[in-house]
Amino acid sequence: MLSFKREQRENFAPARRVKKAFAADSCLAFLRAIQYNGAERKVPSMTKRQVWMLTAAVCLSTIFLATVNSSHGALLTPMIGHYGLTASEQGYPNSAQNIGCIAAMFTSLWVIGRLRKQTLLTAAVALMALLMVPLSLLPSFPDYLGLYALVGVAFAYMDAIASSMIADLHTGKNSARMMCVMHACHGLSGIVSPLLLGAALGVDGN
Repeated sequence: MLSFKREQRENFAPARRVKKAFAADSCLAFLRAIQYNGAERKVPSMTKRQVWMLTAAVCLSTIFLATVNSSHGALLTPMIGHYGLTASEQGYPNSAQNIGCIAAMFTSLWVIGRLRKQTLLTAAVALMALLMVPLSLLPSFPDYLGLYALVGVAFAYMDAIASSMIADLHTGKNSARMMCVMHACHGLSGIVSPLLLGAALGVDGN
């Protein structure tokens, strides 16, 4: 009896392996086809020059992202003085930015796949750059928080799409190398930009 059951398991094992392989292939085919409302995803061919130009643009966007994000510390003292913030109110801008990041996370479920990544990254960079103008004018504190929430939206899209684009543009070991280069640009900008901004503002932050 035991030998009969063992033979049955051995006879059915290849069939189970075929079913698992078929299921895995089906899942991969489904994932490749879900973008653009079920249409087969078509990756446009690009020259090496175009690939490296896009890579440089992505790295520059991360440098800009780190510059804006690290400016919080250098600008914190003058912001507190201008608005007369209490200790409990000083973290409101960062909280507003985090709310914007959460909003971007939910909207990205609908937006990503319907718009090209280059378009989304360009729009996010442009939005963050434009927001610097009204923020520099120091509007009323509620408006300031609203603007910082929009900064959070742009921040989240730039952060997510930059890594995704590097993974699309480069494959294999080169993808890992370029991902490290992109994050190195972000890190170096985060270290250097507050020092430069602090030196430009002066000791009193004005």
